Amino acid sequence: MEGKQLLDKKQMGSVLQCSVRQVDYLREKQGLPFVRIGNLIRFDLDSVNNWIRSNEQQKPGKTD
Repeated sequence: MEGKQLLDKKQMGSVLQCSVRQVDYLREKQGLPFVRIGNLIRFDLDSVNNWIRSNEQQKPGKTD
């Protein structure tokens, strides 16, 4: 996996600005992509960014 940036749950929570518990929920219920290495769960930053882009919702006329 040369060039891949793998993050643990705590690091993923920091990236997504949410709790580790929310990371678990997103993984288990919403399809947040992850890699299992033995008993470890890691998140590939590129895959997560692609997942976020594919789950973006556009609301016409609403801007933040």
